[in-house]
Amino acid sequence: MTVIDVDAEIELLRAIRFVDLLADQGLLTSKESRTVLTSLARDSTAVVGALMVGVRLDKTRV
Repeated sequence: MTVIDVDAEIELLRAIRFVDLLADQGLLTSKESRTVLTSLARDSTAVVGALMVGVRLDKTRV
């Protein structure tokens, strides 16, 4: 992994944490949270992080 790859992974993790924080505080519904996370995973250059978000979203589908 290059420095750019690591930076992308860190940035994605920060964005995910922010979305989780908003959801925990009740500022986002679960549907809004899933929508944002899906968009982050789709548009991210962080390969590993995007795969992890995809797995997380698959586990929460009903």
